[in-house]
Amino acid sequence: MPMKRESIRTPLWCAAVAIFCVLPSTGAIAQDIDKAIEAYNRDKLTEAAFSFYDVREHSTDPDARVKAEYYLAHSLFKAGYHIPAFQYYGEVFNAGEAHPYFLKATEGLLAVADTIQDDTFIPEVINRGYSQAFARLSSEQLNAINYTIGTVSFRHRNLGEAKQFLGAVPKDSPYYQRARYMLAIAAV
Repeated sequence: MPMKRESIRTPLWCAAVAIFCVLPSTGAIAQDIDKAIEAYNRDKLTEAAFSFYDVREHSTDPDARVKAEYYLAHSLFKAGYHIPAFQYYGEVFNAGEAHPYFLKATEGLLAVADTIQDDTFIPEVINRGYSQAFARLSSEQLNAINYTIGTVSFRHRNLGEAKQFLGAVPKDSPYYQRARYMLAIAAV
């Protein structure tokens, strides 16, 4: 299924990523997590993203860095830059359960997948990083993950695993009908 074009903002995220790559390190803004949080709270999301990026790259405070890693992705997502948000959520997610924002990044990946209607790339990332920690997510998010992993397993022809994950989606979930459809195809 082709992905929808995101909007006129698409070229802007390319420029934002290019600027992030060449952003000079300046002592005036480096390592200032409070400035980034303040910009985020005022909904100055692009400014916040730049500040979080700077903290991520230059801070010597490990707590500030992990917070900045997640909030960089979240700022980009809220600003409508979904593909860069996917990249940074993915970095936090790929760090695994040891990262304090692992579950938040999982939620972010699900939100990006839903927003851009991606049923290929993000589901593969989530499948590869499957964790028992997912049980701590909301039931709605857990159902989305079960459906997603069931679908990925089905595509990989791992029907036993697909049936387990798709069968775990309850009737009250918005994914129930789709899961049942996939189970019917698997049965054939």
